[in-house]
Amino acid sequence: MYMQECIQGFDEDAEQIMDFVIEHNILKEYIGTHENVIIPDGVRIIGPYALSGNTIKTLTIPASVSHIVNSVFEYCYSLTELTILGKTVETSWQTF
Repeated sequence: MYMQECIQGFDEDAEQIMDFVIEHNILKEYIGTHENVIIPDGVRIIGPYALSGNTIKTLTIPASVSHIVNSVFEYCYSLTELTILGKTVETSWQTF
């Protein structure tokens, strides 16, 4: 039973990682449909409009992210909880 739970958890994590378009450590777009999203570790910048218009309810941003640029959260009306794990994250004008 334990092995099955581990495999199932791995499959869910792998599926969610595939929901991101990431180029050169820049998150370009989230194309998934999950309500609770964890941005993969290693992403350094969340690019413009990367999460715009999604139905994400909770979002966790890893410590590797140092910049969140403009309009990332535009039309994210369902977002109720945002957790930023890093100590310092620079934001651009109109990030939210």
